[in-house]
Amino acid sequence: MEYAGELLWPGHLGHLAVIVSFCAALMSTLAYAHSLSGHTLTQGRWEQWGRWAFGIHSAAVVTIIATLFGIIYFHRYEYHYAWSHASKALPTHYILSAFWEGQEGSFLLWIFWHMVLGWIFLAVSGRRWEAGVMGVLSLAQLMLTSMLLGTNLVIPDLLDWHIGSSPFTLLRETLQAPIFNRPDYLQWITDGNGLNPLLQNPWMVIHPPVLFLGFASCTIPFAYAVSALWTKRYDAWVGLAQGWTLVAILTLGSGIVMGAAWAYESLNFGGYWAWDPVENASLLPWLLLVAALHGMHAYTKSQYSLRSTFILVLLGFLLVLYATFLTRSGILGESSVHSFTDLGLSGQLLIFLSAFVLLAIVLLVLRWKEIPARERNGEEAGSSREFWLFIGSMTLVISALQILFTTSIPVFNAIAGSNMAPPAEVVSYYNRWQLPIAVLILLLGTVAFELRFKKSDPRPVLQWIIQITLVAVVLTLAVAYSMGIGYWSYLLLIFAACFALVGNLTHMYRRRQKIVRQGGLTAHFGFALMMLGILVSSSRKEVVSLNLNNTPLGPNFSPAQARENVLLYENQSQSIAGYSVQYLGDSVVEPNRYYKLRFEQSDDQGKVRFSRTLYPNAQINPKMGLIASPATMHFWDHDLYMHVTQVPDPASLQATSQEYKEPVLHYLNARGDTLMLQEYLLVFEGLKTNLDSAWSAQCSGAQVAVGAPVRVQRVDTTFQLMPVYVLRNGVEFRYPDQSAEPGIRLQLQSIDPGKQQIALAVQTTPPPPRPYVVLKMLRFPWINAVWYGSFLLVLGLSMSIVHRNRQYQNERRAD
Repeated sequence: MEYAGELLWPGHLGHLAVIVSFCAALMSTLAYAHSLSGHTLTQGRWEQWGRWAFGIHSAAVVTIIATLFGIIYFHRYEYHYAWSHASKALPTHYILSAFWEGQEGSFLLWIFWHMVLGWIFLAVSGRRWEAGVMGVLSLAQLMLTSMLLGTNLVIPDLLDWHIGSSPFTLLRETLQAPIFNRPDYLQWITDGNGLNPLLQNPWMVIHPPVLFLGFASCTIPFAYAVSALWTKRYDAWVGLAQGWTLVAILTLGSGIVMGAAWAYESLNFGGYWAWDPVENASLLPWLLLVAALHGMHAYTKSQYSLRSTFILVLLGFLLVLYATFLTRSGILGESSVHSFTDLGLSGQLLIFLSAFVLLAIVLLVLRWKEIPARERNGEEAGSSREFWLFIGSMTLVISALQILFTTSIPVFNAIAGSNMAPPAEVVSYYNRWQLPIAVLILLLGTVAFELRFKKSDPRPVLQWIIQITLVAVVLTLAVAYSMGIGYWSYLLLIFAACFALVGNLTHMYRRRQKIVRQGGLTAHFGFALMMLGILVSSSRKEVVSLNLNNTPLGPNFSPAQARENVLLYENQSQSIAGYSVQYLGDSVVEPNRYYKLRFEQSDDQGKVRFSRTLYPNAQINPKMGLIASPATMHFWDHDLYMHVTQVPDPASLQATSQEYKEPVLHYLNARGDTLMLQEYLLVFEGLKTNLDSAWSAQCSGAQVAVGAPVRVQRVDTTFQLMPVYVLRNGVEFRYPDQSAEPGIRLQLQSIDPGKQQIALAVQTTPPPPRPYVVLKMLRFPWINAVWYGSFLLVLGLSMSIVHRNRQYQNERRAD
């Protein structure tokens, strides 16, 4: 059957490019493997063949990316990937997010960065390491491109294995529906599913590329280590891999921080780190590479810790692959909001991981005894910087092992068939383990800078430690008192952070003439500031949107939740956290609805001295329910963070019936008696017998003419209704009084003079729908310390990369 409107050539081109990239990666891997093994060619070298193959592979990768992006950008919904992740309403920058939202697109992102790093390596590194490093990189590309093949490997009666998932699969080949029996089905598919609403945030345009650049960068140090083990050049690789390790730490760490910023701005759990399994999976290789970097630094200065450095570098990359397996195999199930659904790639991912694990283990076992291991004497060990760098690295390893074990509980259950439960209170569980580890890292990292390599005089070091400790204790008491922190574990972390801040400042002051070489100190200072910000902002976070009037919020809120959420009607003001907050209506920028909230503070004379307008947004998604993104007011020492927790369905705000309900009889006994009617208070003001001239016609010839004035009041309005009772010639006449808004009709039904009681018949119309929002607001003290500390950490790493590059250039010139 021919299908009208289908554009098939982009899919054919893209799939052909995938096959070419896979075959070229295979050729490049084999060529570099032959070169590494010492084989020669009559004409040319195996390295040249490897470079040519890698060039063909790179051209094919660019073709795949350009083709897939074009399919998404031009909304070619005959392709399943475009239909699943894009829509016509997406702006261009979110088309990029749609590109890497799916598994295939994120694999392409990883492949792209490997390609870029491969060419950078060829441009800046000597040919001596080309075969080993590029061979490993090409092998990784081979494994990754196989994830995009989308083909079947069939051996009759033996094997039927689906390899990869192609991003160029047609929609009609993926979904089963009667519409695809029509040759004109495309005209009925007017739009795609669109990007996940939670990903429609600027951070998600840059966070995935930076994170995957970090993943890709981890490959280069691993490749250096494998090449060194293969060629038995055990020490020459360390200095070369050190710069690439810094790049991996910088990019992976930046990606993690960007993810935290996205969570803070887009998710409404009230934080930036939830110890989610996927968050943990990205943190693990970062911790191992930081430990490896310190091992490299120790080895270049003192020839210690080479074996542990090999292990840590190899584990850093292997944990990237393990993280990939966790997030893409479907094994996490519902335990992570970040994980991908299983596309049937779990077997391939396991082969990918196992191949590199096997390669690393075999090389380490074969070469272990040959790796130089310098002996330490006891006197040198305790007073040398390299010893304490090693202890600090092992502390980072312990941190990673604890995270790895807990994160891998779903894996253990799948392998052993067990039913081990993950921690119920995830955040508090991880914090209990990681807090003392953070204390040790801060203290060890600071003291190590005061020590010399190989051997230090302990007396000035102890004197310096005592001085810094005294200052840190004073700062700790000041912070604890001002923030009301009393837990001893929190006090320990505050002390360690203050110790690190003061200690690193003193080091920086001593070396003020060598600013370009202070990248390590700047990074350590930033890490300490970040830890202090994390502790204070997390432990002193408080809900400030208190429902002091106990306003009912409906069945969606438990009593505890109702106490922490505030109801605001349109144009109504309410006091929250010292601000007068007014809801001023909403506006729609599809698919989100933005709620305008004005925050004001006034002085004693009533003059407004502070005013700011925020626009938290939300949408009612048919599949996911209410999806809210917070808005934040930033101050130098805290943030006020708010998000809507309930909004009316726009359809419910349409006009309702104005017909009065059946009357309800209420008895009022005396003047001042009250009656609550919806949100209105009715106050009986007594009987009135002297009616004004407006009632003269109705009261003419009456034996009795009595009015019952009733004051109707609400927080923002007050008015009066007066139904009248007339008795004329033995006949009762009742004249009701009513208001069009809010739709109240009162009729004086009877009067009992003996009891001084009236019977009032009350009718109401359904209350007109009123736009409203239910709002939750939190205060984050010292949250900016988290972001400033992260910035300084990134800055310090960048300075270290610049310094290491200068050292490398000087070494090349010296050679």
